[in-house]
Amino acid sequence: DTLTEAQANTPSKKLYFTLQSMYLNNASDALSGLDYYFDYITQIRTLAPHVTDFTTDISAQILQGHYYKGMKLVQDLINAEISGEEPKAKTAMIEVSPQVEMEAQMLSQAADQLHDLHDNWDTTPVNERDNAISYNRKLWMAFFDGVGNKTRETQGDEFDILGNIINLYNFIYKRSADIIANGEKDKLNSLININHECANALRRG
Repeated sequence: DTLTEAQANTPSKKLYFTLQSMYLNNASDALSGLDYYFDYITQIRTLAPHVTDFTTDISAQILQGHYYKGMKLVQDLINAEISGEEPKAKTAMIEVSPQVEMEAQMLSQAADQLHDLHDNWDTTPVNERDNAISYNRKLWMAFFDGVGNKTRETQGDEFDILGNIINLYNFIYKRSADIIANGEKDKLNSLININHECANALRRG
């Protein structure tokens, strides 16, 4: 299952190598590879839009902290590069509970707000930048605080980020503080992607 950096010479193999590094890292540090992860996911989707649903399944595993399962799915992408056979995604979006749909909408809206901030960074007053970034952080804080009020009754492959919520929140908190302190707008991209991927995974059940 091991891939060397020299062997990682296609977008799918680079994605696999990134997940391999995340898998071998401490759980608390694994998400430091998210910037590379989203770069390669974006490349793959640009080159092969038809595998977007399948890559959403990969992201669902990563958001749950299931890096090895994510690697096994990426292996299917690597095999598809050779065989030309499209990897099969799980079923498309399903009808979810009003609570889950509300959470997905809030994540999507916060992602859109951060995306607008990224595009208009230079003309946005500093206090408005900080407010948008802080709102997203507080949204995730609410999810984090709500973990104690939720039961973990997921079945099979149902999406469930509760087990990885501490690591996700810590990453989002540190990244948000870093952007506010240093004004590096491109570091918003991972926050935007986390929200979009999480919202899509919630809707896919």
